[in-house]
Amino acid sequence: MKLLSQYIKEAIQKLYGISQCPIEIQHTRKEFEGQYTLLCFPLAQYIKKSPQEIAQEIGTYLHQNSPYIHKFNVIKGFLNLSLSDLFWKAVVFKTLQENENFGKNEQGKGKKILIEFCSPNTNKPLHLGHLRNLLLGDSMANILQYCGYEVIRTNLYNDRGAHICKSMLAWQKFGQDKTPQTENIKGDYFVVHYYIMAENILKTQTHTILQKWENGNFEGIPQDIQEKYQILTQKLHELEQNPKKDLKKITQIQEDIRELAQTQTEWFKAVQNMLSEWEAGNQEILTLWKQMNTWVYQGFEHTYQKLNITFDRYDYESQTYLLGKELVKKGLAKGIFYQKADNSVWIDLTAEKLDQKLLLRSNGTSVYITQDMGTAVQRHEELNLYQSIYVVASEQDYHFKVLFSILKKLGYEWASRLYHLSYGMVYLPTGRMKTREGNVVDIDALINEMYQVAQKATQDLGKTEGLNEQELTYLYHQLALSAIKYYLLKVDPQKDIVFNPEESIDLQGNTGTYLQYTYARIQGIFRKAQEKDLVHFYHAKTDNYNQLHTTERNLLVHLYRFEEVILQAAQHYSPALVANYVYELCRLYAQFHHEVIILHDSNPDAIAFRVQLNAICGRIIHQSLKLLGIQPLERM
Repeated sequence: MKLLSQYIKEAIQKLYGISQCPIEIQHTRKEFEGQYTLLCFPLAQYIKKSPQEIAQEIGTYLHQNSPYIHKFNVIKGFLNLSLSDLFWKAVVFKTLQENENFGKNEQGKGKKILIEFCSPNTNKPLHLGHLRNLLLGDSMANILQYCGYEVIRTNLYNDRGAHICKSMLAWQKFGQDKTPQTENIKGDYFVVHYYIMAENILKTQTHTILQKWENGNFEGIPQDIQEKYQILTQKLHELEQNPKKDLKKITQIQEDIRELAQTQTEWFKAVQNMLSEWEAGNQEILTLWKQMNTWVYQGFEHTYQKLNITFDRYDYESQTYLLGKELVKKGLAKGIFYQKADNSVWIDLTAEKLDQKLLLRSNGTSVYITQDMGTAVQRHEELNLYQSIYVVASEQDYHFKVLFSILKKLGYEWASRLYHLSYGMVYLPTGRMKTREGNVVDIDALINEMYQVAQKATQDLGKTEGLNEQELTYLYHQLALSAIKYYLLKVDPQKDIVFNPEESIDLQGNTGTYLQYTYARIQGIFRKAQEKDLVHFYHAKTDNYNQLHTTERNLLVHLYRFEEVILQAAQHYSPALVANYVYELCRLYAQFHHEVIILHDSNPDAIAFRVQLNAICGRIIHQSLKLLGIQPLERM
């Protein structure tokens, strides 16, 4: 668009003697003729004519004075421009030919970005929600690197707390010295077995206590707990008697009662005792904690390798949970935070519609927001970051609004550039996935299932000829990953997704499999050119081919947008823009392949142009797939 903007500025200068005014150009909407549209409404206040009159005059001038403007049309104040084949051939085709890194830019040169993604608890395998997180984080890191940023891929392990101690306690009581090796099972699957066991024990004991309380038996229960229970049951009774039942409030009170009863179970007390021993540095507990986390990390690494995702840095909550306390003291001294009578520390964000937020409990212990404050400051000071990006589900939108607001109030200049890449939930056709009690939809199982689907689909289509067993294994695995990654990345991050395994691998649909098929078809044409001794056409001149076929022009128009799409994807933190761009490119390529004979024409320059255009399409598809974390397949 830079060249077009230059021509339009020259036209305005010649026609109206104005050198400074806004030039707004958009892609022409599909229902109108043209490739680019100049918005003439903003020009009216400078030129003092109607937008429609301005559009007509500028369009006429460009058509008469520029060989690159084939024709134009005006719809109200919109000037739709159709560029000539000379432009698409002499400018765009030449640019795409000569610049093998077309689309790559240096927007982020000299700027360092940390992107935190995955961040799982170390007590269960990685599930479908983690998968969307991993793919978004990995793809955004790829896109930002392509835009010249130095990117630090970071994984923060939530490796401490009561949820970790549950697994530890269950193994300590029932593990009988078993290990992942003795049971021949991945470490994360081994540990989650004990977490599920702990959850079931806790549920059973909680149910028993609730039954006793309902029967009036409060033997051994502290008076303050009894009083809280009475208050909650009274509130619940009032809500249930109200004709306008507030189901949300009723559910919340029921959950509060359950959690209150849970605190009185033997299992809960044992878990809390173990957590206290961990915090006190009990060597036996620390040794067990390190061993069980190591088992989980080994399982996670196996899953990351399957997905072909890597990290540059691992942070651990056990090493950061004390961070932030000093920041709270500084905030208190500056009057940014305030202390209540019970010594708890808070910040009042009601003016920003974020309510009051607890920062330190009355006993001096920190909460999640406190350690996130400390971690953010430590990272920026240690790494000299330009920006931090947090890839976390939309359920934590409020948390990050509060975090960013606090850091701004503390005076950190970089706080204004913090970004929460929020994303929607992932559902299966049967409903939202479960994340507790053993019915988790985990990543390993999904990859294995998709491998089977890819294998069956490929065999049904008879696409296995000439491939050995090792090549077929690689093919099925990459097709499975292509299907999963593209299906989850093509949707805007903010939206929820229903993941349909069968639909995701459809060769004719908007799928990763379709993209792979298109790329493999392009590589197949190159192999065919080799067989027919036509490879020289890939470097031959194309000067005597100037009248483009419609499908060739459409491809060039779309290919030229690649640079713009990359910048937009980085700006809006949305790999979906790249995904949808490359799908449209493959769709346009299919039309080109269907309507044009690439390797045969009476004009040798036409053959040269088409094989070179074919190669450019392959290059841009290849790069797009790599940005999405998908490994392009040379043959299928």
